[in-house]
Amino acid sequence: MAADAWGGSVEKRARFCLEITKAVVAAIGADRVGVRLSPFSTFQGMGMADPIPQYSYLIRCLKNLKPAYLHLVESRISGNADAERTETIDFALDIWDNVSPVLVAGGFTPDSAKRAVDDKYKGIDIMIVFGRYFISNPDLPYRVRNGIALNPYNRDNFYTAQAAKGYTDYPFSKEFQVERQIQSIRELQTRSIGELHRKGTGELQPLSKKFELELQIQSIRELQSRSIRELQRRGIGEQQPLSKQFEVELQIQSIRELQSRSVRELQRRGIAEIEARSILQAAVG
Repeated sequence: MAADAWGGSVEKRARFCLEITKAVVAAIGADRVGVRLSPFSTFQGMGMADPIPQYSYLIRCLKNLKPAYLHLVESRISGNADAERTETIDFALDIWDNVSPVLVAGGFTPDSAKRAVDDKYKGIDIMIVFGRYFISNPDLPYRVRNGIALNPYNRDNFYTAQAAKGYTDYPFSKEFQVERQIQSIRELQTRSIGELHRKGTGELQPLSKKFELELQIQSIRELQSRSIRELQRRGIGEQQPLSKQFEVELQIQSIRELQSRSVRELQRRGIAEIEARSILQAAVG
């Protein structure tokens, strides 16, 4: 351990972090600065027999600098691995006293994150932070909000240099993809009408009510047909609800039908097929 002006006592060991934080605050403002601390980590020999006195002093000093947030890692994480420990960050939260938001990390799942916010840290200005699950779930907020199971992550691929595998190749959920397609179709309808106006077709109404009604009828017929096939696959008399996969596939089929029929509707309005498809593609982006 260093025994100079940067090590030894609690105050000296805190100096490096505090000097850097002061310099950054002076350069860009406290409202753009945050500090992350891992009081209980043992990564690369940083563990202490009793870290609370050291980190209590450091957090008090940081509090005076009023950074935008304090980011704390619970004891369940040590470096890049999970750890079976029970120390809490309560001492740090008490010292910080809601001077600014506290970001809390610690191997959370959606369920444990909700319990932390609603129960464990109730009344404290905190945000639960996800790291590993954000890598394996590009639609993580959507999955958490809608109770969709998470993709498992593969830690072996976290730090593979210059490779997409295990970093940008995890799939979006089927539900997210369908909702995004539906949103694209809604945008398509709005932009297609605007494009018709710009081209001067003279058609100032939205897609015809007849067209919308025919689309609904077609979707119902498709549902009936696919429902029969699904029931046949399950066996007559099966009382389980239709599978999620079936419902998602039905939505995708409806979207494809809408795309096809939208092209025909544009053709009916007097726009050539190639031109109509270009309008639709441009609207989808």
